[in-house]
Order: sequence, then structure tokens, then C-alpha cells
Amino acid sequence: MNYQITNDGGNIKFFAGSKEFSLEKSTIKGITVIRDDIIKISTGNCMGSIFIRQSHVTDPATTDATDLAIWLNGMMTEFEDTPPSR
Repeated sequence: MNYQITNDGGNIKFFAGSKEFSLEKSTIKGITVIRDDIIKISTGNCMGSIFIRQSHVTDPATTDATDLAIWLNGMMTEFEDTPPSR
């Protein structure tokens, strides 16, 4: 399954086909590369961690897992204390 990831102020949104998942940036404790193609998003909520295979992310277009981790960490620095758009 392919994913799109977007920055929505205080949230990171994940889209897969017609499904959407929103993760509050305030719950993210860290974003790291754990293997060749896998990103780990550590959260402080009941989910524990989210794992994303970089090759399945179509937007943003990145070259490897490190590039995607840099992009995601950049989104974290753009944190806006505003409600998400609907």
C-alpha cells in the first residue's frame, strides 16, 4: 500500500487510498531510521511506535529512509500551535 504524508500544523497526516490517519506532533518523541528502508516514529501515546517503509511513501518523494527521516524531522520544527484544518 502506498502512502502520502502531509504537514497539517500541529499534526502529521498519513493518507492511504481513501483512509486518513492524523498524528499529533506533540505525541511524537522521536523519528529515526531503524533499517535500510524503515522509519520509526516513537510516540508517547498508547500506540507506542509507528513504522513506515520509505519505498511505500509516494509523497513526499524521497530518495531513501534517511531523506524521509530528515523531511519528517523538518516538519516537527514547523510545529504550529493551531488546530488542524478539516
